[in-house]
Amino acid sequence: MPTPKRLAYLSGVGVSVDAAFRKAQQFVKKHSAKAVIIDSIGLALEGDMERGRDVLAFYRKYLDPFRRLGTTPFLVDHEGKLQTGEKHKNKSPISSAYKAWAARNVLQFELDEYDKENSALDIRVRQTKTNFSPVDPFGVRFTFEDKKVSIEPRELPDADLVEEERIPVKDRITGALRSGPATIAELQKLTGASEGTIRNKLSVLTQAGTIVGDDGRPKTYSLVSSSPTSTKGGDSDDTSESAKKTVEELLQDPPAWLADQFELTRRDPGRLAGPTAAAVAAEVYDDVRREDEVKPALVSYLGLDVGGDDD
Repeated sequence: MPTPKRLAYLSGVGVSVDAAFRKAQQFVKKHSAKAVIIDSIGLALEGDMERGRDVLAFYRKYLDPFRRLGTTPFLVDHEGKLQTGEKHKNKSPISSAYKAWAARNVLQFELDEYDKENSALDIRVRQTKTNFSPVDPFGVRFTFEDKKVSIEPRELPDADLVEEERIPVKDRITGALRSGPATIAELQKLTGASEGTIRNKLSVLTQAGTIVGDDGRPKTYSLVSSSPTSTKGGDSDDTSESAKKTVEELLQDPPAWLADQFELTRRDPGRLAGPTAAAVAAEVYDDVRREDEVKPALVSYLGLDVGGDDD
Protein backbone atom coordinates (compact mmCIF):
# COMPACT_ATOMS: atom_id res chain seq x y z
CA MET A 1 0.00 0.00 0.00
CA PRO A 2 1.48 3.37 -0.95
CA THR A 3 1.82 6.06 1.68
CA PRO A 4 -1.53 7.88 1.82
CA LYS A 5 -1.31 11.42 0.44
CA ARG A 6 -3.53 12.74 3.22
CA LEU A 7 -1.34 11.55 6.06
CA ALA A 8 -0.19 14.27 8.44
CA TYR A 9 2.35 14.17 11.25
CA LEU A 10 2.28 16.44 14.30
CA SER A 11 5.23 16.45 16.68
CA GLY A 12 4.61 16.97 20.35
CA VAL A 13 8.24 17.72 21.20
CA GLY A 14 8.55 20.98 23.13
CA VAL A 15 4.79 21.55 22.99
CA SER A 16 2.39 21.36 25.92
CA VAL A 17 -0.19 18.59 25.93
CA ASP A 18 -2.99 21.14 25.70
CA ALA A 19 -1.41 22.88 22.71
CA ALA A 20 -0.65 19.62 20.86
CA PHE A 21 -4.16 18.20 21.24
CA ARG A 22 -5.79 21.55 20.46
CA LYS A 23 -3.87 21.72 17.17
CA ALA A 24 -4.72 18.08 16.38
CA GLN A 25 -8.44 18.74 16.97
CA GLN A 26 -8.32 21.79 14.69
CA PHE A 27 -6.74 19.66 11.97
CA VAL A 28 -9.42 16.97 12.40
CA LYS A 29 -12.21 19.53 12.06
CA LYS A 30 -10.68 21.12 8.97
CA HIS A 31 -9.88 17.91 7.07
CA SER A 32 -12.56 15.53 8.47
CA ALA A 33 -9.84 13.09 9.49
CA LYS A 34 -10.97 9.48 9.86
CA ALA A 35 -8.46 8.58 12.58
CA VAL A 36 -5.76 10.01 14.80
CA ILE A 37 -2.86 7.89 16.10
CA ILE A 38 -1.37 8.89 19.45
CA ASP A 39 2.13 7.48 19.93
CA SER A 40 2.47 6.91 22.73
CA ILE A 41 -0.28 7.32 25.28
CA GLY A 42 2.26 6.88 28.08
CA LEU A 43 4.18 10.00 27.01
CA ALA A 44 1.05 12.03 26.29
CA LEU A 45 -0.84 11.23 29.46
CA GLU A 46 -0.59 13.83 32.18
CA GLY A 47 -0.86 13.02 35.85
CA ASP A 48 -0.28 9.70 37.61
CA MET A 49 -0.78 6.74 35.27
CA GLU A 50 -1.33 4.51 38.29
CA ARG A 51 -4.47 6.44 39.29
CA GLY A 52 -7.66 5.58 37.46
CA ARG A 53 -9.00 9.06 38.14
CA ASP A 54 -6.13 10.70 36.22
CA VAL A 55 -6.39 8.24 33.34
CA LEU A 56 -10.14 8.77 32.92
CA ALA A 57 -9.71 12.55 33.15
CA PHE A 58 -7.16 12.42 30.32
CA TYR A 59 -9.48 10.31 28.17
CA ARG A 60 -12.43 12.67 28.71
CA LYS A 61 -10.44 15.84 28.12
CA TYR A 62 -8.29 14.84 25.15
CA LEU A 63 -9.69 11.71 23.48
CA ASP A 64 -13.47 12.07 23.71
CA PRO A 65 -13.44 15.28 21.60
CA PHE A 66 -12.03 13.27 18.66
CA ARG A 67 -14.81 10.74 19.02
CA ARG A 68 -17.45 13.48 19.07
CA LEU A 69 -15.99 14.71 15.77
CA GLY A 70 -16.41 11.23 14.25
CA THR A 71 -12.68 10.45 14.38
CA THR A 72 -11.30 7.21 15.80
CA PRO A 73 -8.38 7.56 18.25
CA PHE A 74 -5.77 4.78 17.97
CA LEU A 75 -3.58 4.64 21.08
CA VAL A 76 -0.12 3.10 21.04
CA ASP A 77 0.82 1.80 24.48
CA HIS A 78 3.46 -0.43 26.08
CA GLU A 79 3.67 -3.39 28.43
CA GLY A 80 6.15 -4.18 31.17
CA LYS A 81 9.03 -6.53 30.44
CA LEU A 82 8.34 -10.23 30.79
CA GLN A 83 9.32 -11.63 34.15
CA THR A 84 10.28 -15.25 34.84
CA GLY A 85 7.25 -17.50 34.48
CA GLU A 86 5.09 -14.88 32.76
CA LYS A 87 3.45 -15.35 29.38
CA HIS A 88 3.11 -12.55 26.90
CA LYS A 89 -0.60 -13.19 26.38
CA ASN A 90 -1.25 -12.40 30.06
CA LYS A 91 0.43 -9.00 29.97
CA SER A 92 -1.53 -5.74 29.93
CA PRO A 93 -0.66 -2.06 29.36
CA ILE A 94 1.57 -0.49 31.99
CA SER A 95 -0.16 1.25 34.93
CA SER A 96 -3.87 1.67 35.61
CA ALA A 97 -6.28 -0.92 34.25
CA TYR A 98 -8.56 1.96 33.27
CA LYS A 99 -6.33 2.54 30.24
CA ALA A 100 -7.75 -0.67 28.75
CA TRP A 101 -11.18 -0.51 30.39
CA ALA A 102 -11.87 2.88 28.79
CA ALA A 103 -10.90 1.58 25.33
CA ARG A 104 -13.40 -0.03 22.98
CA ASN A 105 -10.92 -2.50 21.58
CA VAL A 106 -7.45 -3.63 22.69
CA LEU A 107 -5.04 -5.47 20.40
CA GLN A 108 -1.80 -6.94 21.69
CA PHE A 109 1.16 -7.27 19.30
CA GLU A 110 3.75 -9.95 19.99
CA LEU A 111 7.00 -10.50 18.10
CA ASP A 112 7.22 -14.04 16.77
CA GLU A 113 10.38 -13.79 14.68
CA TYR A 114 12.64 -11.35 12.86
CA ASP A 115 14.01 -12.69 9.58
CA LYS A 116 17.14 -10.60 9.20
CA GLU A 117 18.08 -12.08 5.83
CA ASN A 118 14.77 -11.02 4.25
CA SER A 119 14.21 -7.95 6.44
CA ALA A 120 10.87 -9.40 7.52
CA LEU A 121 9.13 -9.11 10.88
CA ASP A 122 6.53 -11.71 11.91
CA ILE A 123 3.99 -10.40 14.40
CA ARG A 124 1.18 -12.17 16.23
CA VAL A 125 -1.91 -10.08 16.98
CA ARG A 126 -4.38 -11.07 19.68
CA GLN A 127 -7.45 -9.24 20.86
CA THR A 128 -7.46 -8.92 24.64
CA LYS A 129 -10.58 -6.77 25.02
CA THR A 130 -13.48 -5.80 22.78
CA ASN A 131 -16.89 -4.19 22.89
CA PHE A 132 -17.64 -5.69 19.49
CA SER A 133 -17.39 -9.12 17.86
CA PRO A 134 -14.29 -11.02 19.05
CA VAL A 135 -11.48 -11.76 16.61
CA ASP A 136 -9.30 -14.87 16.69
CA PRO A 137 -5.52 -14.38 16.93
CA PHE A 138 -3.87 -13.85 13.55
CA GLY A 139 -0.42 -13.34 12.09
CA VAL A 140 1.04 -10.42 10.15
CA ARG A 141 4.33 -10.16 8.26
CA PHE A 142 6.04 -6.81 7.71
CA THR A 143 8.68 -6.77 4.96
CA PHE A 144 11.01 -3.77 4.84
CA GLU A 145 12.39 -2.67 1.46
CA ASP A 146 13.91 0.52 0.07
CA LYS A 147 11.25 3.24 0.50
CA LYS A 148 8.59 0.56 0.95
CA VAL A 149 7.01 -1.47 3.74
CA SER A 150 4.79 -4.41 2.74
CA ILE A 151 2.19 -5.88 5.07
CA GLU A 152 0.53 -9.24 4.50
CA PRO A 153 -1.48 -11.74 6.58
CA ARG A 154 0.32 -14.78 7.94
CA GLU A 155 -1.43 -17.97 8.97
CA LEU A 156 -0.61 -19.15 12.47
CA PRO A 157 0.17 -22.89 12.82
CA ASP A 158 -2.21 -24.98 14.95
CA ALA A 159 0.56 -25.46 17.51
CA ASP A 160 0.75 -21.68 17.98
CA LEU A 161 -2.98 -21.45 18.73
CA VAL A 162 -3.07 -24.11 21.42
CA GLU A 163 -2.65 -21.64 24.30
CA GLU A 164 -4.83 -18.88 22.85
CA GLU A 165 -7.84 -18.44 25.13
CA ARG A 166 -9.92 -16.88 22.33
CA ILE A 167 -9.82 -20.25 20.53
CA PRO A 168 -12.51 -22.74 21.70
CA VAL A 169 -11.10 -25.48 23.94
CA LYS A 170 -12.19 -28.19 21.48
CA ASP A 171 -10.15 -26.55 18.72
CA ARG A 172 -7.17 -26.11 21.04
CA ILE A 173 -7.32 -29.82 21.91
CA THR A 174 -7.44 -30.93 18.27
CA GLY A 175 -4.65 -28.46 17.47
CA ALA A 176 -2.50 -29.96 20.22
CA LEU A 177 -3.22 -33.51 19.05
CA ARG A 178 -2.10 -32.68 15.51
CA SER A 179 1.41 -32.61 16.95
CA GLY A 180 0.95 -36.14 18.36
CA PRO A 181 -0.99 -38.18 20.94
CA ALA A 182 -1.35 -36.75 24.45
CA THR A 183 -2.78 -37.56 27.88
CA ILE A 184 -5.24 -35.40 29.80
CA ALA A 185 -2.43 -34.00 31.94
CA GLU A 186 -0.41 -33.11 28.84
CA LEU A 187 -3.42 -31.48 27.16
CA GLN A 188 -4.10 -29.51 30.32
CA LYS A 189 -0.53 -28.19 30.27
CA LEU A 190 -0.61 -27.44 26.53
CA THR A 191 -3.97 -25.67 26.39
CA GLY A 192 -4.11 -24.08 29.84
CA ALA A 193 -7.69 -25.36 30.30
CA SER A 194 -8.85 -27.04 33.51
CA GLU A 195 -8.91 -30.82 33.88
CA GLY A 196 -12.72 -30.88 34.07
CA THR A 197 -13.05 -28.85 30.87
CA ILE A 198 -10.54 -31.09 29.09
CA ARG A 199 -12.44 -34.24 30.12
CA ASN A 200 -15.77 -32.79 28.97
CA LYS A 201 -14.43 -31.74 25.58
CA LEU A 202 -12.63 -35.07 25.08
CA SER A 203 -15.92 -36.83 25.68
CA VAL A 204 -17.64 -34.66 23.06
CA LEU A 205 -14.83 -35.16 20.53
CA THR A 206 -14.76 -38.93 21.14
CA GLN A 207 -18.52 -39.24 20.62
CA ALA A 208 -18.22 -37.22 17.41
CA GLY A 209 -15.58 -39.64 16.12
CA THR A 210 -12.95 -36.90 15.90
CA ILE A 211 -10.53 -38.49 18.38
CA VAL A 212 -9.90 -41.89 19.91
CA GLY A 213 -8.40 -42.96 23.23
CA ASP A 214 -6.28 -46.03 23.87
CA ASP A 215 -6.53 -48.46 26.80
CA GLY A 216 -3.37 -47.25 28.50
CA ARG A 217 -3.03 -45.86 32.01
CA PRO A 218 -3.13 -42.95 31.77
CA LYS A 219 -5.22 -42.97 28.61
CA THR A 220 -3.64 -41.34 25.57
CA TYR A 221 -5.79 -39.56 22.99
CA SER A 222 -5.09 -39.00 19.31
CA LEU A 223 -6.89 -37.61 16.28
CA VAL A 224 -8.73 -40.18 14.18
CA SER A 225 -6.99 -38.95 11.03
CA SER A 226 -3.57 -39.31 12.69
CA SER A 227 -4.15 -42.69 14.37
CA PRO A 228 -1.82 -45.60 13.55
CA THR A 229 -2.26 -46.60 9.90
CA SER A 230 -1.25 -50.25 9.88
CA THR A 231 -3.68 -52.25 7.72
CA LYS A 232 -5.84 -55.16 8.87
CA GLY A 233 -3.84 -58.21 9.79
CA GLY A 234 -0.63 -56.17 9.90
CA ASP A 235 0.24 -56.88 6.25
CA SER A 236 1.85 -53.50 5.68
CA ASP A 237 3.26 -50.61 7.73
CA ASP A 238 3.81 -48.37 4.69
CA THR A 239 1.80 -45.26 5.54
CA SER A 240 2.87 -43.46 2.36
CA GLU A 241 1.45 -46.31 0.27
CA SER A 242 -1.80 -46.17 2.26
CA ALA A 243 -2.09 -42.46 1.58
CA LYS A 244 -1.89 -43.13 -2.17
CA LYS A 245 -4.95 -45.36 -2.13
CA THR A 246 -8.15 -44.21 -3.77
CA VAL A 247 -11.28 -43.82 -1.65
CA GLU A 248 -12.61 -47.12 -2.97
CA GLU A 249 -9.36 -48.96 -2.20
CA LEU A 250 -9.24 -47.53 1.31
CA LEU A 251 -12.84 -48.55 1.96
CA GLN A 252 -12.14 -52.08 0.77
CA ASP A 253 -8.93 -52.44 2.76
CA PRO A 254 -9.03 -49.97 5.69
CA PRO A 255 -6.43 -49.70 8.48
CA ALA A 256 -7.47 -51.32 11.74
CA TRP A 257 -8.38 -48.00 13.40
CA LEU A 258 -10.57 -47.05 10.44
CA ALA A 259 -12.27 -50.46 10.38
CA ASP A 260 -13.21 -49.90 14.02
CA GLN A 261 -14.54 -46.48 13.09
CA PHE A 262 -16.67 -48.08 10.34
CA GLU A 263 -18.31 -50.34 12.89
CA LEU A 264 -19.13 -47.38 15.13
CA THR A 265 -20.50 -45.49 12.13
CA ARG A 266 -22.83 -48.37 11.20
CA ARG A 267 -24.33 -48.17 14.69
CA ASP A 268 -24.86 -44.41 14.60
CA PRO A 269 -24.68 -43.20 10.97
CA GLY A 270 -26.54 -39.94 11.55
CA ARG A 271 -23.88 -38.70 13.97
CA LEU A 272 -20.71 -40.37 12.73
CA ALA A 273 -21.01 -40.52 8.92
CA GLY A 274 -19.65 -36.99 8.54
CA PRO A 275 -16.62 -37.32 10.87
CA THR A 276 -15.76 -40.72 9.37
CA ALA A 277 -15.95 -39.30 5.84
CA ALA A 278 -13.64 -36.51 6.98
CA ALA A 279 -11.20 -39.11 8.35
CA VAL A 280 -11.21 -40.95 5.01
CA ALA A 281 -10.67 -37.64 3.17
CA ALA A 282 -7.70 -36.91 5.43
CA GLU A 283 -6.18 -40.34 4.66
CA VAL A 284 -6.66 -40.12 0.89
CA TYR A 285 -6.33 -36.41 0.17
CA ASP A 286 -4.70 -35.03 3.35
CA ASP A 287 -7.67 -32.65 3.43
CA VAL A 288 -10.64 -33.11 5.78
CA ARG A 289 -12.53 -30.42 3.85
CA ARG A 290 -13.15 -32.93 1.03
CA GLU A 291 -15.54 -34.81 3.30
CA ASP A 292 -18.50 -34.21 0.95
CA GLU A 293 -16.65 -35.91 -1.93
CA VAL A 294 -16.03 -39.00 0.17
CA LYS A 295 -19.37 -39.31 1.94
CA PRO A 296 -21.47 -40.81 -0.94
CA ALA A 297 -18.95 -43.63 -1.43
CA LEU A 298 -18.75 -44.23 2.33
CA VAL A 299 -22.55 -44.32 2.70
CA SER A 300 -22.83 -46.77 -0.20
CA TYR A 301 -20.03 -49.05 1.00
CA LEU A 302 -21.30 -49.24 4.59
CA GLY A 303 -24.95 -49.47 3.52
CA LEU A 304 -25.89 -46.52 5.71
CA ASP A 305 -29.26 -44.90 6.02
CA VAL A 306 -28.52 -41.28 6.84
CA GLY A 307 -31.83 -39.83 5.67
CA GLY A 308 -31.48 -36.17 4.79
CA ASP A 309 -28.06 -35.75 6.39
CA ASP A 310 -26.34 -35.59 3.00
CA ASP A 311 -27.92 -32.18 2.50
